[in-house]
Amino acid sequence: MVSDVLLDIRLAIRLLAKDRRFTLAALAALALGIAANTTVFTFVNTALFKPLPFDRPEQLISLGTRDERGRTQGMSYLDVQDWRRSARAFSSIAAHTGATMNLSEADRAPGRFRGAYVSANTFDLLRVRPILGRGFLETDDRPRAPPVVVIGYDVWTDRYGSDRSTIGRTVKVNDVPATIVGVMPPRFRYPGTMEMWQPLSTMSGLTAARRDARTLNAIARLADEASVDRARTELASIAADLARAYPDTNRGIVPTIARPLENLRQGTKPSGSLLRSRWSWRRSGSTRSRRKASRNARRRSGSAWRSARGPARSSRCSCVGRSCSSRSA
Repeated sequence: MVSDVLLDIRLAIRLLAKDRRFTLAALAALALGIAANTTVFTFVNTALFKPLPFDRPEQLISLGTRDERGRTQGMSYLDVQDWRRSARAFSSIAAHTGATMNLSEADRAPGRFRGAYVSANTFDLLRVRPILGRGFLETDDRPRAPPVVVIGYDVWTDRYGSDRSTIGRTVKVNDVPATIVGVMPPRFRYPGTMEMWQPLSTMSGLTAARRDARTLNAIARLADEASVDRARTELASIAADLARAYPDTNRGIVPTIARPLENLRQGTKPSGSLLRSRWSWRRSGSTRSRRKASRNARRRSGSAWRSARGPARSSRCSCVGRSCSSRSA
């Protein structure tokens, strides 16, 4: 048994060394498979299982709306303002939306970064402070306020060489002059993978948007004594008041509230099932492929072995290195 295994191993090594293109293709496929599986595991582990990297993450709540047809929507700027004024179950509510931000200045090549327009209280709500400079003030998030921008740690190190004099530097963001006022800590990319932030009011046309333009995402932090059920009851009452005050835009609009990780799991439930089914399919498919490849390799090995032995030996038995009754006969 051991001699058969060693013989198969030596034969496999000879075949792999003989057909180097096949060997390279097999190694490349194996490397790609391992890389893909590692990427999927990293994403699922980070998105669905690890706690949020913020202080008291159990207090963070994701807010949204749902219409009469059951379609999930974001929030409008005016609704966010009304919820802020009326809700008592939250210590703070912040809104944001993503955008591409083009950063340019006279002495450097322009760069394009993933950015977000955020409420001025976003960093305070998450309890994350810039490592250099400051975050946004309430006065920064008002119409016609002087434009300011906070940059990510990677932008600061890669583009400005960690120069502390970057604070106060005037740059252009989407061709509009703005002052860099802060640098966020390493690995802070909220929401998602953002690298630059500007006050929400900087977003063109935001304050003039209709109440039914629900394009913003919102996050809130529960007050210390509040519960999710209390927050849900409060928001339902506020939504009913808004529906009576603005029936054309708010009738049938229902608030949605969930913890961020729970919201992500609910929002990606079909994708999660699909991911699991793809994972199972990939595992079973790869198992079938390996079995098929193994059978083909054994067939090729047998053919190569018989060819190597020659036609004169093809009629002999295959008892190699063992006693054979036909040979002794």
